[in-house]
Amino acid sequence: MFKFKPTFRIRLALIIAGTLVVLAITNGVLIAIGADIAINALASFVILAFGLALAAFAYLFTKSVVIQVNDKEISMSYGILNKITVTIPLAKIDNMTEKQNIFESFAGVTDLYIDTPATLDYEMVFNDIGKKDAAQILKLIGAGAAQTEETAKR
Repeated sequence: MFKFKPTFRIRLALIIAGTLVVLAITNGVLIAIGADIAINALASFVILAFGLALAAFAYLFTKSVVIQVNDKEISMSYGILNKITVTIPLAKIDNMTEKQNIFESFAGVTDLYIDTPATLDYEMVFNDIGKKDAAQILKLIGAGAAQTEETAKR
């Protein structure tokens, strides 16, 4: 069995960048309209507190995700207050897609999409997982599906 958790790097970088952009825009607007320095400081504090709270929530949510692959199935559990577990038998998987944008490329992470013929959308999406973990998952899913098909033929 292979068990892992997604990384937090890309989400943290996006939250920090977004918070700094909003902070810069807000300060620029407040200075342009001639707002008092106390108002500017208060707005900066509120924006930074919101960014910190968002980063804490993203961290907790990322830490709540657990993905497991064994020789028969793949399962993903996630949620902070309400735990949800999704399980797919390896024999049902018909498509696995790996997608990576430029930011994920720099961070060394990727997104992995797992699809079955049951629905039109992807059944599982693993965001921001390490490239080595993605390769390991793809290898295990491929080996498990082949083993399941071989057992079914007998």
